[in-house]
Amino acid sequence: MFLRLVKNILYQHRQVETLRETLFSHKAFNVSEAFKLFDENQSGSITDEEVVKVFQSNNIDYGDHHRIVN
Repeated sequence: MFLRLVKNILYQHRQVETLRETLFSHKAFNVSEAFKLFDENQSGSITDEEVVKVFQSNNIDYGDHHRIVN
């Protein structure tokens, strides 16, 4: 049991390190480009539906389905 716990901890640590390396490898994060990803109809604002659509298309669990953006 203890060995399995240690293996799980090491595995999770490797995953965190991989994610960290991936995030830091993206030198240029552009807020405008990120906004455009969500603002599908180019209205200048992001609707709840647009957020849900992007989350669903990327298999992201968005939890509360009622209202995401205020």
